[in-house]
Amino acid sequence: MLGAFDQQGLVAIGAVKLFSDYGEIKRVYVPQVHRGKGLAKIIMAALEKALTDRALFKAQLETGIYQSEAIGLYKDLGYEVCRSFGDYRPDPLSVFMSKDLSGQIHGRSKIGSPTT
Repeated sequence: MLGAFDQQGLVAIGAVKLFSDYGEIKRVYVPQVHRGKGLAKIIMAALEKALTDRALFKAQLETGIYQSEAIGLYKDLGYEVCRSFGDYRPDPLSVFMSKDLSGQIHGRSKIGSPTT
């Protein structure tokens, strides 16, 4: 689990659950008062780096169909809608997404430009 802090305390969180061939992005959350500052992108980049540092080059996540801001963020970061994965079953209230991280090495693209 990762957290971002400011002078008043915790302002964003996220976690990744490791599997043998992918990592599942979990619990990304930024309180409303701190949204729009790029904190979710920073957390996502750090979680993706944690995966590539462990030679895991596939990130997957599940979110709710009503989480339009989150879905938009994930799409902007290169995530694509996919089938359910792991122990998840198809669910009409869930959106499953996946991203190929093989083009990233330690938070940077292979050509050297930042991924965030």
